[in-house]
Amino acid sequence: MASEHVTATLPDLRQQLDLWYRLKVLLHDLNNVKEPPSEKRPSSTTNELYVSGPYFSEPEAIRIRTALVDNTNDTAVLDSKSASDLKSTIEQALHHKLANFLEKRRASGDARPCGPHDMFPIYSDIFGVSKDELEDRGSRR
Repeated sequence: MASEHVTATLPDLRQQLDLWYRLKVLLHDLNNVKEPPSEKRPSSTTNELYVSGPYFSEPEAIRIRTALVDNTNDTAVLDSKSASDLKSTIEQALHHKLANFLEKRRASGDARPCGPHDMFPIYSDIFGVSKDELEDRGSRR
């Protein structure tokens, strides 16, 4: 039976203004974890990559995690010379970038990476959102 799920792309996610705003709130929180609200929300997530409630409903989280991103900026992927490697899901891209770190964390019994130190630069790179864009409150939408 064929799935009715339509795979989104990063531009598709950007077009959903409310969803994109909440994604930027997640990025803001990961970058400003010392602020009380920014500390509390990531601690409430149920997904090791923070893409879950309280930021997103489960269908939204699945849509984000399965959205396709371009890997042509990743030299390891380009070296593989496999056309199928040129696109991956956001979840695959995050796991690829965090592979070594996540393995060490799982061995310690905690699969969640620490927010600002490990996640913000990776999310910023994958989603194309800079710190400057997050600092400008007017551009949060």
